[in-house]
Amino acid sequence: MSRFQILYLFKDEITPRTRMITRILEESGFEISPLPVTARWNRLTRIKFLREELKKRQSDNLSAILIGDFCHKFVLPVCFLARRVPVIYDLFISNYDNYVLERKRTSKLSLKSLVLYLREFLGLRLVTTILADTEAHKNYYVKLFRIPPDKIKTVYVGAEEDSFFHKENQPEDKDSDKFEILFYGNYVPLHGIEYIIQAAKILQKDSHIHFTIVGGGQTKLRIGEMATSLQIKNVTFIERVPPYEDLNSLINSSDLCLGIFGNTGKTQRVIPNKVFQCLAARRCVLTADTSAIREIFNPGNDIAVCPAANPELLAARISELKAQPDKRNALANQGYKQFKAQFAFEKLSATWKEIMNVTLMQKVENYRATDC
Repeated sequence: MSRFQILYLFKDEITPRTRMITRILEESGFEISPLPVTARWNRLTRIKFLREELKKRQSDNLSAILIGDFCHKFVLPVCFLARRVPVIYDLFISNYDNYVLERKRTSKLSLKSLVLYLREFLGLRLVTTILADTEAHKNYYVKLFRIPPDKIKTVYVGAEEDSFFHKENQPEDKDSDKFEILFYGNYVPLHGIEYIIQAAKILQKDSHIHFTIVGGGQTKLRIGEMATSLQIKNVTFIERVPPYEDLNSLINSSDLCLGIFGNTGKTQRVIPNKVFQCLAARRCVLTADTSAIREIFNPGNDIAVCPAANPELLAARISELKAQPDKRNALANQGYKQFKAQFAFEKLSATWKEIMNVTLMQKVENYRATDC
């Protein structure tokens, strides 16, 4: 018997989630047919491309189509062109929520906002199964798009353990007198980098504390101007997130890794890659105290938290953790144990298998209904 064939659409710039999903499905026995796409294509190009690709792959023989993160423009064309094939949509980021509500690139009352909402609203009704990265996001999407709750399955992000792991020996060039704090990620409102900068200013009087902030993006110019105006001297800025090998070394050379602290609704609903990656490397993580974090972690036991969007309390929490190395080590060790127990590769693989099997059974049931 041939293996189940999954056509996997993902953006041409491969994300950590794409790599993780591909590996999980392949090692779980599914035959993955990768199909890189780009959102820059116009509507006619997208439809023509999909029609040709589905014809080449003989869509009737496909077991399912998986639409990856950032591929929202392909949901409706896929659903209309492959009506007899189950479609799984990884709603890692809602385009409407991200563009309109989170980044506020257009008014909620604009025509563009309405078009974005209706396109996503319709697409989510046509797909077979929707994936969310937290229960908080699932509940949010149920309310925002009026989706039946049983249509959305939660799959936590996790981390690639062969890329993110603990290194016993610290680099020889690490300044042992410095308390190194690391943040990496895109400069977007979700991350609240402005609050990290303000906390760094408060802590500048302690010459032993040093921040490294890695990344670029939407708010980078504004953050740079803030750092200049505050005369920040205890922060090193690195333009780009390095390759995984170097990033893992950077994580391991840090005493404390930071999560997200933004003043947005999404901050409350997401657990970013960096939290899982740093826990996999057995580092102490400090992030905002959110409903998403409390779904799977026990703050004070396996992760450190503080209120979001509050630089004063963020600075105070950093000072406390700096003064308590035993507490940091305990948090790092318990966080690592929680990661291994709940989000290691084999755990995520079992979740994916269950979701795929349930979705594939729906194809069988649909065929039975058609034959009757």
